[in-house]
Amino acid sequence: MSEEEEKTGMEHPVYDSFFIRSNNQLIRVRWNDIYWIHADGNYSYIVTAEKRYAVKSSMKKLLSRLPLQHFLRIHKGYIVQIAYIEKVDTKDNIVTVGEHDLPLGRIYKEQLLEKLDII
Repeated sequence: MSEEEEKTGMEHPVYDSFFIRSNNQLIRVRWNDIYWIHADGNYSYIVTAEKRYAVKSSMKKLLSRLPLQHFLRIHKGYIVQIAYIEKVDTKDNIVTVGEHDLPLGRIYKEQLLEKLDII
């Protein structure tokens, strides 16, 4: 066990964010601030309450960096933070996050419904 592991009692540090490049700067984006991620061509857009960040990264790579207990792919072009889902229209396959309607892919629908706490 390393000295750091002995101090914290953890084998791996717990991270709550990652950095993205924007205009020659590295900007910390906290996971809790991310509403959804949208892919468009070679870029993915990370949407938060304050800003939309464009990053040159695949959805697969971004999803591998996120805590899977909080994020879920809902469409081939969308990843959403489960906590920000306001409504799911199972007939029209639409997920509402805040005031925005996002598409729900048929192949991702069952996985989303399993993750939600439905009464």
